[in-house]
Order: sequence, then C-alpha cells, then structure tokens
Amino acid sequence: MIQSVENAFHNSELMLALEPTESTINISHECGFFYMFLAIAVILFITQIRTVLEIIPSLLATAIRWKESLNLEASVRLSRDRDLVAICSIIPFCLTAYSFNLYEPTWMEPLGPNTRLWIIFGMLGLFFGIRTLLEHMFKPRRVSLKSYKGVVRVAYSFFIILTIFLLSIAAWGAVFKMDYESMRNAMLWVSALTYLLYLVRKIQILNSCCSFFTGFLYLCALEILPTGVLVTSAVIF
Repeated sequence: MIQSVENAFHNSELMLALEPTESTINISHECGFFYMFLAIAVILFITQIRTVLEIIPSLLATAIRWKESLNLEASVRLSRDRDLVAICSIIPFCLTAYSFNLYEPTWMEPLGPNTRLWIIFGMLGLFFGIRTLLEHMFKPRRVSLKSYKGVVRVAYSFFIILTIFLLSIAAWGAVFKMDYESMRNAMLWVSALTYLLYLVRKIQILNSCCSFFTGFLYLCALEILPTGVLVTSAVIF
C-alpha cells in the first residue's frame, strides 16, 4: 500500500543514542556574586602582585624546611605581607572551590548558585574561626611566643601555597583543554597532599618546642577537630 510522506513518518520516532552530557565548570550566569568577586580578585591580584612575588621564595622554603617557618615569622615585613596575601587568597580559593565543586555536600544541591557560593565563603570562615578559638583555648604553656607563632601561622603560608596550586591546575586545564572531572580530581589530590605536608611541618615545629605527647594533643585539638567537621559536612551530609 502506497502512503504519503506525511502518513509514513507521522507515528515514527527518531532513535538516537543518548549520551551523558559532559560535566562543565560550575559557573552559572545566575550567580552574579561570582563575577563581582572575580573582579575584586583580579583587582587585588594586580595591586598585590609584587608582594606575592616577594614572598614566594619564603613560602617555598617553608614547604621544604620547617625552620623556615620560624624565620619567616621573625621577619615583621615578610610575615605582614604573608598575612595580607593570605587574606587576598580567600576570594580566589572560594571561587575555585565553587567552580569545580570541591565542596559539594548533598544538602547544597537544591540551593541556588549565589547561596552555594556564600556557603563556601561561610564554611571557610567557620573553619578558620574554629581554629582561632582553639588556638587560644589550647595554647601549650611551655611553648615560646616565637615558636607558637610559627605553629599557628604556618597555616596561612600553606593556604597561599594551596591556592596557587589550585589556580595553576585551573590554568593548566584551560590551556590544554583538560576535562572538568580530571581537573577536579587533580585539585582534590593536590589539596590532600598539601594538607598532609602542612601537618608534617607543623608536627616538626611542635617537636622542636614541646614533647611529642603535648604536640600530638595540640595537633588533634587544633587541626583534626575542625578539619574533621569540614570533611564530615561535605561527605556525610
């Protein structure tokens, strides 16, 4: 039986293979705050680029040898510049964490882009806030002020180092067109390794100024507790 073209294809279906869409960077045009913070980060980088370049040798030395952390704190100018750069690193760190979903608990999924970005800023602030509170509560009595400053503020040095690593991975991935998931996994692994190196350097500083048992208790109170809360909120909830 001869049918017209319209009747022949009227009840037909186009059968195409369904392929999962490739994951992309989590930057939504609905997240107006992202671009506002991005502009602020660019301005801060331009104004502080000389300071960043000046402290990079000290940061690398701190990552290699624990004594360099005490030397950095002994220099008023270097420690002041390092603290300033650490503050400026908050915005690019949080923007990177948001873009690559480095912190993505299930309870954040139904929230809007702006809300998720603000939560990341809030969680980072809460993390450092808890650490600051614990620093005052669990300060070892027999540790000198110089050593204690090295123990506490070495976190700022490694925070800058981690931020530079994450931005470098993002730039590398953009240049060589790496897929989103590979960049995200690389960032998570680099974050974990940087944190482990930070713990090693902190243990070495503690061992130089107090007993191993005191240093271990201090490390658990100051690092394991707030980090455990952050990781638990990201993985379990």
